[in-house]
Amino acid sequence: MLLKVNREIDRCKRVMRERVWPHIHQVLAQCTVGAVKNPGEPEMPAAFITRAVSGQVIFQPLAVGEPWGTSWGTTWMRVEGQLPETLPEGRAIELVFNLGWLEWPVGGHIEAMAYRADGTVIKALHPRNHWMPLVSADGVKDRVVNPDGSFVVYVEGAYNPNVPSFTVTELGTKPTGKADERYEFSSIDIAALDQDMFDYWADLDVVTGSLENMNDADPRYWKLAKAMQRSINLWDEKDYNTLALARKALDKVMHNPANASAMTLTAMGHSHIDSAWLWPVRETERKVGRTVSNALALMDIDPDFTYVMSAAQHFAWLEERHPDLFERVKARIAEGRFIPVGGMWVESDGTMPCGESLIRQISYGKRYFKEKLGVVPNGIWLPDSFGYTGAWPQIAKRSGYSWFGRF
Repeated sequence: MLLKVNREIDRCKRVMRERVWPHIHQVLAQCTVGAVKNPGEPEMPAAFITRAVSGQVIFQPLAVGEPWGTSWGTTWMRVEGQLPETLPEGRAIELVFNLGWLEWPVGGHIEAMAYRADGTVIKALHPRNHWMPLVSADGVKDRVVNPDGSFVVYVEGAYNPNVPSFTVTELGTKPTGKADERYEFSSIDIAALDQDMFDYWADLDVVTGSLENMNDADPRYWKLAKAMQRSINLWDEKDYNTLALARKALDKVMHNPANASAMTLTAMGHSHIDSAWLWPVRETERKVGRTVSNALALMDIDPDFTYVMSAAQHFAWLEERHPDLFERVKARIAEGRFIPVGGMWVESDGTMPCGESLIRQISYGKRYFKEKLGVVPNGIWLPDSFGYTGAWPQIAKRSGYSWFGRF
């Protein structure tokens, strides 16, 4: 029988969307949500939470189906919830947010950050990572949860318009006082995570992504496609016992090397953050905090995860806005899992600045990395510069660097 791979990929994505993803979280209870909108420049998180905890902020009920903010504005949410007396055994309990996420682009529109009442960060929220932990799978509660199972979480929502790349826009960088893009508030629920179901979704995501980037002349292409087809045929959402069979159908082909001479590659996490591009600089400051908080959250659950971050300016913003995150970063740096690279103040343009400017970037950057983080990077890190001056090799070498990273 002829296997029409593109059609099977489309069918697999539909299965992922309609028959796998809805079963990853089991909703246990809903939360009560109040909000206060700030259409202008944002307040520092610590200052706002201090006022909120002391009762100086009046939160209004957040209406379902309505825009929850205005362009370039900030909406603070007070989320109150109560864990059920009986929780599913062996499952992590999470707070799951639906703030009206768009399918695309990730990182280019609404995002949020969740805090405890003492002002410390829990983690960030965005379309591909819209949950935060309450209770781990082995029953350990986050300290935001009180002994009686109640909790209060403060959420800083950034209502950012979806600014298109490389086109003329009137959205600009200033708050407009209106919802130019409609992001509708939907829900914030207490839910139990089915890790096996999530892992199956991730397996299918890897398989479909691999097939879309493989050559159909490769025999492994057809083996992978057939395994994918067999797997989604086995999965019956009305019979949970079929999940193990569906995952097993993928095991052999996914764990086999691509070929006899295939290399083993090691990847490190990295988020390229433009200091100023499609959003105001003050939004970059907040985005650094959100990005780092999620990298740290991944480290908490995956002991093999390592993360690379450049630009001394970004670390300085983190130090100023989120001292709790900064201390956690330094602890992970000491472990060798959070790796500062580049040794420059920012990832600068590589063509327009004069040699003196580039040397100053290095001088300020290396000093900050050494004094604040206790490290001295040994390479230049410029993955997104559009062109490079011919003076770079001499500047880099005389600055003590041994490599130049460009991707």
